Amino acid sequence: MKTTVATEDSYPATMGFVTADWLERTLGDSRLRVVQVDGEQYYHQVHIPGALQISYGKLVTKRNDVPGVMADPADLMREFGRLGIATTTPVVAYDLTGGLDAARLLWTLASL
Repeated sequence: MKTTVATEDSYPATMGFVTADWLERTLGDSRLRVVQVDGEQYYHQVHIPGALQISYGKLVTKRNDVPGVMADPADLMREFGRLGIATTTPVVAYDLTGGLDAARLLWTLASL
């Protein structure tokens, strides 16, 4: 996978990274969705201004005794719609657990 970083006036390529400076400059863009992947208790304690919140549990389910399977696509599409995320919406995801939960959100979006 090629890693890309957003430039001064661009959005990053799919699955790219952004800098804190880029995010600060871009937060006011109505097209952008910043999403914290954590439980609500953490969101209420600390979050990036304007960030939305989704629980990791909304992204996964248990199927045939296998945990961590991608949730039903129809349920995911409803949840993403609630967050204002469409297939062309730029999304910056973050979490407070080292990045794995945020990566799962980005992978899920890319898989739909």
